Amino acid sequence: MRTTTAIALSVPGLLASTWLGISGCSHRASDCNWNENCETGGATAAGGGNGGGTSGDSGKGGTNAKGGTTGGSTGGRSSASSGGASAASTTAVCSGLPDDTCGINETYGVFVSPKGDDSGNGSQAAPFATLNRALIVAKADLQRRHSVYLCATAGDFTPTETILIDSPPVNIYGIYGGFDCSQPNWTYKSDTLKTNFISKATIAVKLDGLNGTNAIPIKNLKFQAADATKAGDSSIAMLAVNSPSVTLTNVELVAGKGADGAAGTSETVPVGNGTEGIDGTAACDALPSGAYFHVGAASVSTTCEGVLNASTSGRGGIGGDGTNPAGSGGDGTPTQALGTFGLGGLGQGGMQPNCTKGNDGADGTPGTAIAPPNGYGTLAATGFTPINGKDGNPGKPGQGGGGGGGSKAAAALCKDNNQSTGPSGASGGSGGCGGKAGHGGQGGGASIALALVNSPLTLDSCTLTAAKGGAGGNGIAGQVGGRGGNGGKAGTTIVSGGSFSCAGGAAGKGGNGSAGGGGAGGHSLAIGYVGKAPIEGSNGTTTTNTKKHDAGGVGGADGDNSTVAPGPTGIAADSQSLGG
Repeated sequence: MRTTTAIALSVPGLLASTWLGISGCSHRASDCNWNENCETGGATAAGGGNGGGTSGDSGKGGTNAKGGTTGGSTGGRSSASSGGASAASTTAVCSGLPDDTCGINETYGVFVSPKGDDSGNGSQAAPFATLNRALIVAKADLQRRHSVYLCATAGDFTPTETILIDSPPVNIYGIYGGFDCSQPNWTYKSDTLKTNFISKATIAVKLDGLNGTNAIPIKNLKFQAADATKAGDSSIAMLAVNSPSVTLTNVELVAGKGADGAAGTSETVPVGNGTEGIDGTAACDALPSGAYFHVGAASVSTTCEGVLNASTSGRGGIGGDGTNPAGSGGDGTPTQALGTFGLGGLGQGGMQPNCTKGNDGADGTPGTAIAPPNGYGTLAATGFTPINGKDGNPGKPGQGGGGGGGSKAAAALCKDNNQSTGPSGASGGSGGCGGKAGHGGQGGGASIALALVNSPLTLDSCTLTAAKGGAGGNGIAGQVGGRGGNGGKAGTTIVSGGSFSCAGGAAGKGGNGSAGGGGAGGHSLAIGYVGKAPIEGSNGTTTTNTKKHDAGGVGGADGDNSTVAPGPTGIAADSQSLGG
């Protein structure tokens, strides 16, 4: 409680009293207004009464009394003489709050009006234009506690940025709207007026670190946040972080609409295709120096996402001479399926009358499907972050084709070089890269009138209104896998009656990436909180708080437009825990 003390001095022979007003003290340690321990009633003061008697003995002094009394006796022959000075002491009580008109002045308050000027001094005659400026000035005065008084009759405040009320506000006594400032002397009309802040920011006001021993009253105000326009952003009228020491009375909080989430992004880097196999060597082609056989065609490979040899083909089998059998082709990798996929062909010779072609490689397996997103999203000191749809999974590379088998030499020799070695087998093609995963859609933004992070503050006769939550963004289909390379062609015969070598197998295509999931729809919540729920009612007295909400945003579809991983619809509730 704040007080101003008036002391009346009665001087002998004077009929009137002189009043000296003393407000506050110069130091916090001795300032009863700061420490809230001022006297609440009049003090008893000792003082002389008026001497009395028309004649005879001199009058006797009056009795000590609260407020001073007159006294005396009749006596003596001489004229009555004055007794001692009569002293009186009264204490005028002023709470320093706007309910007492004595508190509506520059001693107790800093004044703010939409028609003010932040270069002013914060008085009634020269109010500030913004609440942020008033708070800065009030907190800077460490010798005295102040309230902030806000005009309600000069139009709406339209801040472009979030209003921040942060720690340490130990010398902020309260923030009060509802003032009529149309006259030089401001008038508090809390029953009929409310000060409006129609913000252009998506978080209208933030309370941060208000966790002291004294609760800070915030009264007769409306905070309205702007609709969110950036994809996935939320609109929050009031965000309180670690601020349980606050009481909201007759406060209206109106959140704007949450913005729709963006669709998942498409891949811009093309998927890698496989490499064509190398043809087999003709029988009569010149042999490398010192070689006796035509070596089979070399294997080829594909690099996928920086992984070397993600898919390789089988090499071709070597050519045989008239005595030794030709070689078989190698197998393609990676092995994707059981059976004969990607196996190398057999070389001619022995029990194998002719070579065989390399087997085609198997297609890569597609990326596995994902589950829908789950959870509430994250409410933190920076605001609300929705749940995005999950990215899909990439497909696997296709299997390389098997290498073709080589053939033996014919009975006749090559006319030009007298060789007697058969043609070598061709290599298979390498597999295509797996398609990249489809990206998930972004979650829709929420609309939350009062968002609390570890801030079980008190609500008393408040109205909290949330708008519709934003829709979740759709997921994107996975990328189609890359094409597999064709196998190399067979090596040619030497002369009429000789055999060809065998071709390499074609590689498998890469598996398709799986689709991204749809983002979750945004919530519509009058109150969303992490930690404890707010306290409703002042001093344990239950009061009526009005809570309103709209619909939660619909979840986005997944990239396959199926029911595999759509986003969930946002929550629509008067009050909802969001974790903690």
